[in-house]
Amino acid sequence: MKNPPSGLRDVEARDIDFIVSSWTKSYRQSFFATKMSNEVYFTEHKKVIAARFADSRAVIACTGDDIDQILGYIVFQGHVLHYLYVKQPFRRLGIGSALIQDAMGAQTVPIVITHITQGFCKTYKGPFTYNPYLILKGKP
Repeated sequence: MKNPPSGLRDVEARDIDFIVSSWTKSYRQSFFATKMSNEVYFTEHKKVIAARFADSRAVIACTGDDIDQILGYIVFQGHVLHYLYVKQPFRRLGIGSALIQDAMGAQTVPIVITHITQGFCKTYKGPFTYNPYLILKGKP
């Protein structure tokens, strides 16, 4: 890890708008989302994200001297990783790896991801399974 974030914290209410906005905008470029209209994608995916916040945990990576400076975040339930996001200027610095390590710890089972991105595939070198249908369920 090159330059891990100096602070990790649980998500707070003031972070939700940023998370929903960055998640929907960044995932819009995925193969899953490119074939649908903006109206359908943004309306429906915001509902999916809101449902996952009801039973998932989210962790924010921030700078040590300013906890409001968000570098990235991870949303997960147990061994199911719903989304990992790092702001563009902070990518390739070990922030995504630090978030995965903090969230998943020493997992004995492969991580299951519900949103696959090229960035995740470049960041995470361990075993994982892709199962987008788990995003529609509650606790795994």
